[in-house]
Formats: sequence, structure tokens, C-alpha cells
Amino acid sequence: MGEAAVALAAPAATFEELRFVWELYAAEALFLTSFASRRGRVGARLALGLALFSVLSQGYFVWLRAMAPLVPVFPVVVALWYVVLTLLMMAYFRWCFAVSYADTLYVGIISYAAQHVVYAVVHEMLARWLLPQLAERLVAYVALSALVCAAWYGLLYWFFSRRLSLAGEKILEGSPRDVVMMTGLLVIFLGCAFGFQHLFTNFAGSRPTVIWMTVLLCLMVLGLQYANFQAALMGRERAATEQMLREGARHWDLSHELIENVNRSVHDLKHALRALEQLPAEQREGFVNETSEYIRRYESLVYSENEALNTLLSEKALLCENRGISFSCVVGSVDLGFISMPDLYVLLGNTIDNAIEAVQRLSDSARRAITLQVQGRAGLVLITCDNPFEGELRMRGGLPLTSKADASRHGFGLKSIRLIAEKYDGVLDVSTDGGVFTVQISIPAQAW
Repeated sequence: MGEAAVALAAPAATFEELRFVWELYAAEALFLTSFASRRGRVGARLALGLALFSVLSQGYFVWLRAMAPLVPVFPVVVALWYVVLTLLMMAYFRWCFAVSYADTLYVGIISYAAQHVVYAVVHEMLARWLLPQLAERLVAYVALSALVCAAWYGLLYWFFSRRLSLAGEKILEGSPRDVVMMTGLLVIFLGCAFGFQHLFTNFAGSRPTVIWMTVLLCLMVLGLQYANFQAALMGRERAATEQMLREGARHWDLSHELIENVNRSVHDLKHALRALEQLPAEQREGFVNETSEYIRRYESLVYSENEALNTLLSEKALLCENRGISFSCVVGSVDLGFISMPDLYVLLGNTIDNAIEAVQRLSDSARRAITLQVQGRAGLVLITCDNPFEGELRMRGGLPLTSKADASRHGFGLKSIRLIAEKYDGVLDVSTDGGVFTVQISIPAQAW
């Protein structure tokens, strides 16, 4: 065991322990930054955590020496070190991001699966099987590890991580059932992963088979978690559709009531035209104002032939009216039938909600106004929303960057809008000019 300890203290062994925490840390950050709300000074917290876990990783050698008498009888005690590190890192990231216990476990599982693929490919397949001399060339080993990790995490970002923003600020609902399910999956996954690790150590001849089994296990876990994410997303889309149907029914009832009022007023007007001349001016003005208000409210309910769009826009118009916000909307002759109802709610609902939040913070109530245009032009569906804002906005990646909690949610809403636009081969453009914040969504009309 003394010789083994010396070997483990070699520079390559030191890098192995650093590599584990760096790769796992990067995976946690990769997935959490896509959807989770950040706590205050998250950049400083992440930098501090990286330094702390880098130092803590070297405690492996202390642990190994302390557990040396038990290793021949209980080899699993070595693996417990990595279990403790993994759990500590999950807890630390929960301190950096406002996520539930269920989502902490969810992200911890996919992060460990992502990191373990790199471990199996770089450490077991390349450094110990195909290129055993690689560990002696530390610079090449570090470069190859970084290259494989960057390529693999890039794929995960494109096909998995960036889509998590569609869930809003949480993936799972956080119920006790979710916590139990994720805890069970974590225990099973870690048990299988460290079981394969035992095979690596004690059955070197079966290394190729165990490598592929390890990679397959990790891919299965990632696939299962992606399926869980999609199921959660579908549940929310179903709830949004049901809510839209309820709003649609309420919208129809309100429209019907207003139409009845307009019809009654018109009927009364027909019989009262002559009498109006005899009425006092105050009563004449009251009758005209009442009828005009019915007509105005009815017109505010009709924007296009798309009932789902009417439902959404009338709901937002009523919300703006109740909050003292001027809402101006123009819908041209454009077919939105190729956009699903839940996606339409994300595109327009989030856009308008973000604008409402922004104008509510204006000190001058007279400037609280939102302008929305939905038009078809040159084979494109163009959705443009303008609202005034105060202060300065910093941009990163084409989206606003700020540390305020409410603006943080605003950023996540825009990420969801961008992903929905890209789903239909469209683009999202955000600009600020003269104190006006503009969101423009362009989607090819032929996308359907």
C-alpha cells in the first residue's frame, strides 16, 4: 500500500482528483445556469466554490491513507470519498442557485452522468487502455481531457442543457414524490457506477466491456432524465392549454355579454333618437358615453380571427387596464395556425408580461405604455413589442444582463422565447434605443 500511495501522489494522480471536481463543477454550472434563478453575487460564490473544491479534492490522499487498513476488506470505502464530494457539491450549488431539493438532485444526477462519461473515455479508455503512456505526459493528458470534456459538454448544452430554460425556473414540481424518486435514482446510479469502478480495478481484462457498459449506463441515465424533463414540460403545456380553454370560455362569455349590451344600446338608440333631442344635455351625454364604453370594450376583445390569440391578448389588455398601463395592439393579416397554442402563449405571454413588469417600475406613470404588433411581411411572421424603461441594461448573448431578481426572471423569459422562436426556425432580436426596450421575433411563415 505504501508504493501505491507514492504512485497516487504523482502529478498525474493529483490532476485526476482535480479533474473530477472541475468536470463535475462545470457540469453542475452548465445545467443550472440554463434555468435556475441565481442568488446574489453568484459569480463570486462560484469562484469561491471552485477554489474550495479544488483544495478539497486533494483530501483524497489523506482519506486513502486513513482508510488503508479497511480497503482490502471494504474496497467501497474509497468510492465513498467521491460520494461525499458529489453530495457536498450539490449542496453548494443549491447555495448558489435558488432551486428545490428535487431539482438539486435532478441536476446532480445528470451532472455526475455527464462527468462520468468523460472519466470512462479519457481516464479508463485512453489513459489506462489505449494510451497507457499518456499519464506520464501530463500536459498532453490535461489538454486531451479538456478537449474531450469541452466537446462532450458542448453536445450536452446543444441537445439538453439549453432546452431546460423552457421549464422556467424549475424542472420538477418539488413534491415529496419527486424528491423520493430522484433520491432513489441517485442511489441506484451511484451504486451501479461504483460497481463498474470495482470491475475496472479488479478485472483489468474486461476493461473494454466495462467501459462501454459505463458509458451506456450514463447515457441511459441522461436519457431518462431528459424524458423526465419532457414529461414535466408536457404536463405544464397541458395545464396551459386547459387554462387557455377556460380563459377562452370566459372570453366568449364576456364577448357575448358586451355584444348583448351593444345590441341593446343600439336597439334603444333606434327608438330614442327622436327622444334624445328632448333629453337634457347631461342625460344625452351619459347615454352616448355608456354606449361608447361598451363599443370600446368590445373592440378590445377582437384582434384577429385566431381565437387563441384573442383570448391571450384580451386577457393581457384587461391586466394592463387594471394596472393603469396603456396597451396598444395591432394584429395584421397573418396566419399563426402553425404555432401551437402553448408555444404561442410563451411567445406572446412572456413578451407582454416582461413589458408589464418593466413599465410598472417607471417613476412616471404617464410613460407606462406597451405597443405590440403582430404582422406578416416578406414571408415572415413579425412580433414586435416596445416599452419604455429606466436605467441601463447590459447585454450578453443578445439578452439583458442584470443582477436584480425580477430582471433575472425577465432574462429567463427571454431565453424561453428565443428557444420557441428557434423551434420554428425563427430568431429573437432585443434592442434598446432612446429609452425604449424592443423585442422582435421573426419566424418564417412557411415553417409549418
